[in-house]
Amino acid sequence: METLAGDRIVSNSAASRRLVVLVALGDAARAERLAATLAASDDLLPVVAGGGRADVAIIDDRSGDAAPASIPRVLLSGRTGGERPAGEVFAVMPASADDLLIAAAVRLAAAGYRVTGEGR
Repeated sequence: METLAGDRIVSNSAASRRLVVLVALGDAARAERLAATLAASDDLLPVVAGGGRADVAIIDDRSGDAAPASIPRVLLSGRTGGERPAGEVFAVMPASADDLLIAAAVRLAAAGYRVTGEGR
């Protein structure tokens, strides 16, 4: 059974596990802050580049090659026009996006959804 806890949905099932999120950003300080926010959740487990298997990766314009192309990626980008690069990029967000918004995009990407600005 799932319950709403604050700003996130928490599953009480024994079978639930944390999503492993590779945080591979060119800005180390930003990566550390984002990882700390993700670690505070009940369902996300952040790892740094080279941390082994991941379910989803958070990358930026400078670190795209740090994540395997086979896993869903959330791109934090300064690009204009919502350009979506090649590969398994499931969401493109502004580099300045709020950490909780990025965490929501990570959950959606892990579930197979693509986040797009089309249709606004």
